[in-house]
Amino acid sequence: MTSVDEGAAVPSGGFRRVGGSALVFLASVCGAAFAAVAMVLTARARILFEQPFLGALLWAVAAALGCAAGWAAGRRYGFRRRPLSPRLAVVIVAAAFASVWGVQSAAEWAFPSPWARYVRELGGRGACLSGTPYGEGTASVITMPKRDEGRMEVWPGEGADKAHVTGVLRLDNAVSGGLRPLAPADDASAAILRSFGCR
Repeated sequence: MTSVDEGAAVPSGGFRRVGGSALVFLASVCGAAFAAVAMVLTARARILFEQPFLGALLWAVAAALGCAAGWAAGRRYGFRRRPLSPRLAVVIVAAAFASVWGVQSAAEWAFPSPWARYVRELGGRGACLSGTPYGEGTASVITMPKRDEGRMEVWPGEGADKAHVTGVLRLDNAVSGGLRPLAPADDASAAILRSFGCR
């Protein structure tokens, strides 16, 4: 059995350790994964839309940190001497994809959209407006808040209990990222919430 020197040439068509190819691939995928995570978080936190330059800067920093982390971890665990095989490439890419998907799922919970917050707090299953004209399945129109305003409007639809339908439900704190609960924006909205037994 012959050994191959670390810098030795490799027959064409083969994946070997020339130049630490597995290490370079690992660092590149880590950089891309960190950048994707930064994109998800800046979009969910509205930084991407409100401060695009800062969002792009965060992506670049995340990509650089990802490459550095991938390079350091790869050297620590022997990727410098490991050939890049198709199986190893698939494992690295799958691990990066799973990491980004996990962060995306967590970000959806940490930075919900205004409608997702409404469903979670007031209109979804088990919430106080569930089964009413203002519930998730019956609200006919929703006006999303503007970028610098935290107010949203929910219009009632066809529901079982029409006696309490008195108009549009206006709610504040819709773009607070879930840090503050949705709150009635006027007296009429507060009366609607009270009539259905909401806070």
